[in-house]
Amino acid sequence: RIVYKPLWTMSQGDRSMTMMTWGDYTFEVNRFAYQTLSRSTEFPWAKQDRLQNVSAYQATGKASETMSLQGIVLTAYKGGAVQPDIFRRLGGDMKPQVMTLGTGENLGWWCLKNVREEQSHIMKDGAPRKQTLSLELVKYGQ
Repeated sequence: RIVYKPLWTMSQGDRSMTMMTWGDYTFEVNRFAYQTLSRSTEFPWAKQDRLQNVSAYQATGKASETMSLQGIVLTAYKGGAVQPDIFRRLGGDMKPQVMTLGTGENLGWWCLKNVREEQSHIMKDGAPRKQTLSLELVKYGQ
């Protein structure tokens, strides 16, 4: 059974350690503290070639956004080795979730598109001591 604490059930002390929330999942130092966050915004422009003239461009829709999070999970620490499985389960739900920064800024609805896990420092029983975790999210258009 995978257990995680929604933001509204935390004490004020626990909230101070919140880096960000995605739905009910809380990114925090005691679980999965991402080291890098990258956001990319792409604006859709279609090229229109013109005879004997410079090409023209036409806007074809709204911008799309992606977000990547990379971090390390030390499996012997509080978050444990279950963090990648939590994200796989949440991604498997196929539901967009609200993303909120620890500062309170609401980033809107986001979908988990990809979970990448790399295991290292393998113990003799095959369990990793360290997991490098990468998440790719896309902004959900409404």
